[in-house]
Amino acid sequence: MDLIERAARYIGKMPPAISGQGGHNLTFHAACILVQGFGLSPEQAFPILAEYNQRCSPPWNEKELRHKLTGADRAVSVKGRGWLAKGAEWTPSKDWRDYHAIPEPPKPQFEAEKLAKFSGEWAKRIDLVWLANRSSLDPATVSAAKFLELLYAPGEKVCVFTQEYSATIGAGVTLWPDTPPPEAGPEPRPCGVWYMAQPVDGRYHPTDEGDKMSCRNHRAVTAWRYLVIESDEADTRQWLGAIVQLPLRIAAMYSSGGRSVHALVRVDARTKGEWDAERDKLRTALTVLGADPKTLTAVRLTRLPGCLRHGKMVNFVDGDGQKKKRYDRFPRPKLQKLLYVNARPDLAPLIDVFARRDVVQDWCTLAGNGAADSDETGGEWIANGLGYYAGVSAECAAELQAWKEGAAR
Repeated sequence: MDLIERAARYIGKMPPAISGQGGHNLTFHAACILVQGFGLSPEQAFPILAEYNQRCSPPWNEKELRHKLTGADRAVSVKGRGWLAKGAEWTPSKDWRDYHAIPEPPKPQFEAEKLAKFSGEWAKRIDLVWLANRSSLDPATVSAAKFLELLYAPGEKVCVFTQEYSATIGAGVTLWPDTPPPEAGPEPRPCGVWYMAQPVDGRYHPTDEGDKMSCRNHRAVTAWRYLVIESDEADTRQWLGAIVQLPLRIAAMYSSGGRSVHALVRVDARTKGEWDAERDKLRTALTVLGADPKTLTAVRLTRLPGCLRHGKMVNFVDGDGQKKKRYDRFPRPKLQKLLYVNARPDLAPLIDVFARRDVVQDWCTLAGNGAADSDETGGEWIANGLGYYAGVSAECAAELQAWKEGAAR
């Protein structure tokens, strides 16, 4: 009996991987048995693992299986590679998880010099106006509700949060579209508004640890559609100059109401395992450019554009030397500002996208024409549009000032 046949017989006696019952770990263990235990190459091991996969519930797709074999090839067995090659029969083991461990690779670190070099001249060119001109809709006209309508299909639900750490609907969490997102008003949501990037089923599911139930964990996800990229360390202009050069399917970009900018990238993975594999391809490059690696998770909250942020929590040390947090209120509320949106992006850098409009000229022309007699708002929407771009456009700022002076007469 040759080595391949013995390996196949060994795996044939292993129990199938069942979702929710350690299925990922068991399948990875099978991959390690083949690659580490029998010393097979990932290509030699794939047909055996594929046959084992037919008994799994649900079965993994080919991409996920190959990802596990690649991981197994990098793993380290406590018994040494090839320890089953000399002949051994399968026996049940309660401690199989201790047989294999993937060594921790050197963690990538943010490198400011590489970000500056990569962003180059684009760091001087990319701003709100540049992005808005390439957006599928003018960001100044997109409310929080409209933003969600663009990115999610009819019938899908999205968790919206006014309390970042809540997992209870009605206590800091609402379900859109059942409840409209909180866009304006007084200060019931001091630190802003978030949404969970993946759509959910709107039901409670058990968490992986303990006996708690949550509406926001991976069991609630109905589609593994998006990856959120954000940075708190990188220079904002350089970060924008880098992001627009990456060949990503960017569905949206928006500010946090602070200094960071979030990028929402379409992944459209079929499973969480496939999502993880796509993330792993990007993790090192993104981290070096300034992305926060802790935020590159499949179940991720991100800022909801179109909503106000009134302040932030900051760390401080009290008189007794104890680390604590306090709420610092902004002098005035800040908008979590939409910069760009395209619900069906191509796999191409944004620098290859042609401008669709000229937002500065459009809003200045509207202001020059004045409010229509039938406009019940008195042209307030025009002033809001000018104000949206006034911070980066001298023309919009001048028109807004003239508009205000005209209204005051």
